[in-house]
Amino acid sequence: MLQEQEAHAAEFERTFIAIKPDGVQRGLVRLNIPMRCFS
Repeated sequence: MLQEQEAHAAEFERTFIAIKPDGVQRGLVRLNIPMRCFS
């Protein structure tokens, strides 16, 4: 039963990445994620 719940929960997991504007300005972050990853 627990494995079924874990599998069901994994279907809805999302990742949130917050990058502050100064981090982008300083060139600390380079992000290249194809839009198909978000579909």
